[in-house]
Amino acid sequence: MTDAPQRPPADSGERRPPTEHVLTSPPPTRAYAIAAGCAVLGAVLLVAGSSGGWPIGVVALGGVVLAFGIVLALAALILVRRSRASFAFDADGYRITGPGGTVAGRWDRTRQVTMSAGGHRIGLLGEPDRHVLSPAPTSDPRARAMLADLKERLDADRGYRPLA
Repeated sequence: MTDAPQRPPADSGERRPPTEHVLTSPPPTRAYAIAAGCAVLGAVLLVAGSSGGWPIGVVALGGVVLAFGIVLALAALILVRRSRASFAFDADGYRITGPGGTVAGRWDRTRQVTMSAGGHRIGLLGEPDRHVLSPAPTSDPRARAMLADLKERLDADRGYRPLA
């Protein structure tokens, strides 16, 4: 006999249905505020300069500031849409899809799960080691739910059960 925990058979009814957690980064409110301020300031300089007979340099500066505000808002919007990750878990393993590609693995080949201090870098150590970036910090409730699900699935694969 071995001391290794026995896995429940596939038909024992203990298999949980697959789950998927989609995480996105928080909205960049500071970038949006700066972009809005630049757009308003640029528009005021542009309109006031052209209607008030101000020097052409002020009108040009207004156009540049307005354009900067628009470009900053678009860049922030594009980055938010691109920084999304999908964590799909089932009884056998995981599949994580994000901006860097797709990472898949099995629970029985995962030795350890690590996380950086802010929770953005998650390491799934095993054969082979996998590292993924989470766009959401661990303070995000969706990230906490994903991490709890990951822990439960890894525990279930090892045969661990709650004591209570």
